[in-house]
Amino acid sequence: YPYSAQLGGLLCTNCSKTVDYKAVSHNILEVLQSLENQKNEEINKEDIRPTLNLLREHIDLRAKNTIKSFELLLSL
Repeated sequence: YPYSAQLGGLLCTNCSKTVDYKAVSHNILEVLQSLENQKNEEINKEDIRPTLNLLREHIDLRAKNTIKSFELLLSL
C-alpha cells in the first residue's frame, strides 16, 4: 500500500503516481488497526519495528521535530 507521511497517510492509486511514497505492508496495517481497535490480537514480532518506524516518521513530520522517546524505544 502506498503511504506518504507528508500527505498524511495512505494514498489512492492516482495520488501515488504523482509523489514519492513508501510501500507499507498489509501486516503493518493490521498492527495499526489492532492498536486502534484496542484488540488483544497477537502481533508478529517482525512487524513491530517497521510499524514503529512508520509511526515515528508520521509523528516527527507533524511535530516538526524528532521525538526522542521513539529513539529510546527503538534502541531497546
